[in-house]
Formats: sequence, structure tokens, C-alpha cells
Amino acid sequence: MLPAARNAPRPRARRASLVLCLALLTGIVAPVTPVAAANVVPSATVANERLAGADRYATAVAVSQRLFPSGPAPVVYLASGANFPDGLSGSPIAARRGGVMLFAQSNALPAVVEAELARLAPAEVVLLGGPAVLSDAVAARVQAVLPAAAVGRLFGADRYATAAQLSASAFAPGAAPTVLVASGENFPDALAAASAAAVIGAPLLLARAGSLPAATAAELDRLNPGAIVIAGGPGVIGDTVASAMSAYAPVERAWGADR
Repeated sequence: MLPAARNAPRPRARRASLVLCLALLTGIVAPVTPVAAANVVPSATVANERLAGADRYATAVAVSQRLFPSGPAPVVYLASGANFPDGLSGSPIAARRGGVMLFAQSNALPAVVEAELARLAPAEVVLLGGPAVLSDAVAARVQAVLPAAAVGRLFGADRYATAAQLSASAFAPGAAPTVLVASGENFPDALAAASAAAVIGAPLLLARAGSLPAATAAELDRLNPGAIVIAGGPGVIGDTVASAMSAYAPVERAWGADR
């Protein structure tokens, strides 16, 4: 546990969610107990499947079809397939709202994604990022494919502000007992944390190695969580940043020797 800020922490709620979050996150620093051979499940008995497509856009569609085999979906979040932050921050929000995450190119809606949007027939499509990330032409094409849908955007001045906006769109103050925070400068820790955030119903915010972005700090203040879990060690998000976060809630880290 990192030392708390000098200001007295706010009341904490549902600490059990922190335990669950730490169990879900990869890379927790703890001794690893070897699994007894008698407890190992032979792989031949484990059902497994592969979800894949010709590219990242088609793979996202394959996942969508697995989640909604018969359609429809209430909401679709559309993020850039060329960069990671918006898609990772948006995934727990899509899960919270019972929707799905698809990808688009900056200036084009891939045919496979267009077909999936038509199949899902959502009442709402949310583009993540401003026109420089997903152009107005992409938004117009989505509207043309789904003329009855509400097509909008959600974005901030940068990836940190966009993640904060996503959190604010789905979580009222006090509605997120645990908040996960990962690096906004590289993707592996956020990728591991996003699925955990989706499972426990937590937002995923982003930080820099050496500073806590103002948008992230403001959202932590607004959320008033019971716990903050940083995905990554001090080399990824520094101790000074973790100390700054401790003004809003007790801070834990989940990390290992590498990604």
C-alpha cells in the first residue's frame, strides 16, 4: 500500500471489490505456488475457440458476432483501429452498457464493420475521438447505414480527457467503488486492465509516467472511489503520480516483472 496523502481519505466503500480487482489483474507481485499435477485440467477437456478475422476490423466483428449472434445490440462504440487508447478506455464502458466495441479507419468505415453495424441495428452509435481520429465522413457513413440511430461523438482534448469523458458518461459519483488506472503511453497494461474493469464494472482511466493529467485527477475527484488500482510498476506510472492519486482513495498496484 502506498502512503496516503496528508489529507484524510474519503469514506471507503466495498473494499471487497478491490480484492476481486486484484485477483483479476495480471502481474500481481506475490509468490507463485506451483499447481499440483492432480489439479491441472488436461487441455483436451477444456472447451476453447478462436475468434479471428482477416484483420483487426474483422476480428472485432467476429467478437461482436460471438456476443450478439442474433442481434440486435443496444449500443455500439466505434474507436480507431489505428491506435489503442480510446478503444481500451471505451471497452469497459461498452460492456457496462451491454454493447460492443468495433473499429474504423480514420477516413473510412471498413465494409465488414458496415455490415456488422447493419446486422446489429443499434439504437445508438458512439464514435470515440474527434474528427482527427474518426472523420466526419465516417460519422456520416454510420448515419447512412443506420438512419434511425443516434450517432454521436465522445472525446476530450487528448486520450486522458477522452478516457475521463467515457468514465463520466457511464458512472455517477460513488458508482465506481474501484477505479483502474493504466499508462496512456503504451497499451499492454491497459489491455490487461480493460477486461478486468469490464468484469467488475469499473472505469479505466489513463495516466502518464511522470504526471497525473488534470482530466484524470478531476474524474477521480468526481468519482470518489473506495480504491484505485494502478496497472503497472513505478517505471510505468511513477510513485509521485501514485502519491497524487492517493489524495482521492487508497492506491494499490498490480504489476509484474514485465507486461
